[in-house]
Amino acid sequence: MLRISLGLLALTLSVVLALSLRAGTFEVADRNELNRLMVELRAQQFLSHATFGPTDAEVQALSDRMMQVGIRRAASEWIENQFATAPTFHQPLAEAMVAADGFDQTQSGINVTRYRYHAWWHNAITAEDQPRHHA
Repeated sequence: MLRISLGLLALTLSVVLALSLRAGTFEVADRNELNRLMVELRAQQFLSHATFGPTDAEVQALSDRMMQVGIRRAASEWIENQFATAPTFHQPLAEAMVAADGFDQTQSGINVTRYRYHAWWHNAITAEDQPRHHA
């Protein structure tokens, strides 16, 4: 079994990762497993920059695609797919939130800004088109 420290591995393979030195040690059995680990780290890094935080399934899907077609091509495809995804709008959600609270949009004294911010955060965290909501 091959035992490689993450700090040494990142330095040796010239991988730029913003990881703590206390991230631990990963054990890999062979070169293929090492390559897979490095691709998963690249997918995690890419998605951490492009979204508000990827799920394990999203990291796995992107790393699988990176193994198939290469890192740059898979990242480009991911970005293209994001722009092809239908946009998630804030206004319908904010209006639904106002109605769910029992208010009419024309009533005075409703803090519309609060609803707008809540709708933005909801969409930013849960929508399929997160890069559109990234600040």
